[in-house]
Amino acid sequence: MRDIWEAFLATGRGAIEILVQDKILETVVGDELLDQIRKLMADNPNVVAEIKSGKEKAKGFFVGKVMKAAEGKANPQEVRLLIDQVLSE
Repeated sequence: MRDIWEAFLATGRGAIEILVQDKILETVVGDELLDQIRKLMADNPNVVAEIKSGKEKAKGFFVGKVMKAAEGKANPQEVRLLIDQVLSE
């Protein structure tokens, strides 16, 4: 936090600009996540079948894989929503 404040004072840049440009904050956007989720589901039809049969915990498999691929920069709640979206397609 101190680094952000110092950068703000030194450069006059906004906090969000500092976070993004200095790679303090990195996020993965929904379209990238959707592509990863679709590929994972295509590669793991047995896990998809488990989820569709009511085993909600199986979603954790996909959440974990997506988070790993995104190097922890994805929002797990968003990933769960996107998984539901892909399952309903």
